[in-house]
Amino acid sequence: MPYRAPTIPEVPSTAIDRLLQSRFSEPADNVLKAIVAHFVCAGFQSTSMTYYALRRGSPTESYRLWVVACVLVSAAMTLASFLVYKIVVASAFIVQALLFYGLLTVALVGIAMAVAAVALYDRNAKEPPTKAALAADDLLGYEEYKGEPVRGARGGSSSGSGGAGPAPKTAETSAGDDSRSKSE
Repeated sequence: MPYRAPTIPEVPSTAIDRLLQSRFSEPADNVLKAIVAHFVCAGFQSTSMTYYALRRGSPTESYRLWVVACVLVSAAMTLASFLVYKIVVASAFIVQALLFYGLLTVALVGIAMAVAAVALYDRNAKEPPTKAALAADDLLGYEEYKGEPVRGARGGSSSGSGGAGPAPKTAETSAGDDSRSKSE
């Protein structure tokens, strides 16, 4: 996508005029080239305006006035860039404050969520078995599947009659196991 070519300023020097015509008269194919072309032409336009303002009333071209115009424009550009830098740095405290207080709010909301999770924890929920209870069931040869004991998980007899494994858990033995696991 071609970008518009800048307006070439009228300068008193034919060498500068030829340079500007050869480099910047065609549309640019790149946004960076277009920005550079517009910046350079704006700089020479302001230098030419300053030069013609200084030369007012004089019929001849003056190299000395051209140098003075170049120095004045470059000093103005330097001062402008310094002031823009200072304004941006001075206004950075606003961005810093917004970031600080925004992230502080996020941290406080995180703490509040943790406190709420601790305070609202349902203590009556079914607690998962401890590692010791799981290890004991594994040694005894039982697995729990949906709360019901399943015989024969590890070397036990599946027939239930005369097997070498322990007897299956009943309602009475289950209640006793629950009281023991809560005391642990």
